[in-house]
Amino acid sequence: MLLTVSLLYVLLSACSTVSYIVARLARSDDAGEVPTWCVKALRPRLRLSDRVYSITSQLHKLVFAYNFVVYVVAGRQFRAELRELLCRFAVLRVFTSRQSSQQSAETAV
Repeated sequence: MLLTVSLLYVLLSACSTVSYIVARLARSDDAGEVPTWCVKALRPRLRLSDRVYSITSQLHKLVFAYNFVVYVVAGRQFRAELRELLCRFAVLRVFTSRQSSQQSAETAV
């Protein structure tokens, strides 16, 4: 399962990166003045490359969400560390809110 997730990540990362590079190269103005016939010919390809990049980028993000779910379901150590992190965050948040309310009470007096 982890091998499948890793291969899917590499595949979608590569597709997203390649489609981004193609879209950027197609839009670059480094070639100087581009004839209008060339712009008209490239316009459908630009829209297609933008769509491909958008789709692969969203799928790439989906892999991160899938990774998180796999780790939560399968990883006992991951769940323990996540629980510890969330508890630490909750305690820190409560502590800072109490501290700020005490400071505001002291300044009011």
